[in-house]
Amino acid sequence: MKHFLHILVLTFVLISPLRVLADTVTFDFSSDEGLNALGINKPEKGEGKGKENEKKRSTNLEDREYSINKVTMRCTSAKTATRIWRVGDQTDLRFYKNGGSITFTVPTGQQITNIAFTGTLESKCNTGKINGVEWTDNGIPTESVTFTANKAN
Repeated sequence: MKHFLHILVLTFVLISPLRVLADTVTFDFSSDEGLNALGINKPEKGEGKGKENEKKRSTNLEDREYSINKVTMRCTSAKTATRIWRVGDQTDLRFYKNGGSITFTVPTGQQITNIAFTGTLESKCNTGKINGVEWTDNGIPTESVTFTANKAN
């Protein structure tokens, strides 16, 4: 089974007294443009197996915020680091059980209503509901949601 998250689309809502605006933000881990927008270096291609090749084929994500517009993503690592993984020309985001998580946050006064993942999602969430590879707020306004890996994602 492949364990990867190519693209995730995050929808958040800005609530003001006169109107409701919905914006969509895309975190794209599968393209050079998406990685560059987040300030993440694309891993080398790497050939063969072994630890040295594994280091070449991955870029470990640092303990910092990655932002697009006003939406931020922060990650934690398990024994294996949360990372961008490359196989051939394909890159994806991977995070692992026993401590790996990703958290999305929007500014105060806004809320996250929906997150759609492309790839494999074997995680639990701290709020809302996961149905396959899609998360919804389940009618509970939230400014932050954390996905904690049950298996490799």
